[in-house]
Amino acid sequence: SEAISQHSRNQHLEEKIKEVKMETYASAQRRERLRIQLLQENNAKIELENQRRELMLSVALEQRELLEANAQAVLITEGGKIMNQSIERSIFEYNEDLKSLVAEKLNK
Repeated sequence: SEAISQHSRNQHLEEKIKEVKMETYASAQRRERLRIQLLQENNAKIELENQRRELMLSVALEQRELLEANAQAVLITEGGKIMNQSIERSIFEYNEDLKSLVAEKLNK
């Protein structure tokens, strides 16, 4: 009777040990799955950050090109104004010279 009782306790302990081992194994598998998931999430974050940086750089380059184009347009416009002023000055000077010549001819 004592031997049977001891055998029963041993069997019960073996079952408990088996359960603990199975739980430990399942826990290790869950930890590994979580570790892999965290790595994947971290890689996805890194990829998103890289894409965000590329987009920011692209936007900055587009803005720079736009500013350069605007600056070029301003320079062309201002250059045109300066040319127009120069032409107007030349025409005015020519007209003044012509008036002087006409006045000289008339006074002779």
